[in-house]
Amino acid sequence: MKYSIATSTTLDGWIRYCPRDVFPALLARLEDPIQRGDPRATEEVRYEPEKQDDKVLACTRQQDRFFVPLDYVAQYAVSAILTRCPKLIDRRRGRSGADPFANALAKVCGGAVVTGERASHSQVRPMVPDVCQKFGIRSMSLIDLTRTEAWVFVSSTPT
Repeated sequence: MKYSIATSTTLDGWIRYCPRDVFPALLARLEDPIQRGDPRATEEVRYEPEKQDDKVLACTRQQDRFFVPLDYVAQYAVSAILTRCPKLIDRRRGRSGADPFANALAKVCGGAVVTGERASHSQVRPMVPDVCQKFGIRSMSLIDLTRTEAWVFVSSTPT
């Protein structure tokens, strides 16, 4: 596993910025690595959209091989992350519950977290990249992932 996918990436990738009807090649390109087990997400990422009632829930439900259950090692990493960064989860809004799990999966597997968030540099409201920095985990955006994998998409129609 090279990449741990955060919920914000599934929202960015499937709904906000790269919907399938506009960017079918990007999402099709993700299918092969998902089958190989390269990008992965924890079960918490799969179910977090239920709380937000996003369209992404239907898309994530179709990707069974994409999601991994948490083992003891990952759960221990989640505990360590929340001990040092308890504000990572926003309990008042009922969001960000999957964030420490995305960080933990990358930490235990030696991968990078792919996230749509940017560092806040705040102790009051840390974001996924802030936690990555604190724990020595690489953080990248969906565009960074496409560049790292050297995916290039060329239009098939003349402009």
